[in-house]
Amino acid sequence: MGEERLVGLLESVVLWELPERGWRRVDAALGLLDLALGGRGELLPRAEGELLMAGPRRVRKGLADVLDAQRPRQVPEPTRELVNRLLRRLGRSADGTAGGHSGSGGGGEPRGGGAG
Repeated sequence: MGEERLVGLLESVVLWELPERGWRRVDAALGLLDLALGGRGELLPRAEGELLMAGPRRVRKGLADVLDAQRPRQVPEPTRELVNRLLRRLGRSADGTAGGHSGSGGGGEPRGGGAG
């Protein structure tokens, strides 16, 4: 996956609505991606794949999905903060523009992010 697609995937994470179990999977994938961007490049394909698989599915099937009574919720704040940090590591500001650090001190949000 190219850098632009990875940035797009990270920006989409803050728009997802998942049950708590789903957000735990996203957090694990983001942690792996953090390691990959921190110098463990061999982990990048695995991290990207896990993040894609952790996202919302277009087609739900299986008994576990039918019985899952957890309501989806918006992105938890710690997950949003990790996404923002990863975007900055990729040379994006927290508002989704190129150019890296915006001087906002990390308090900004990616595009589409709002109060949650």
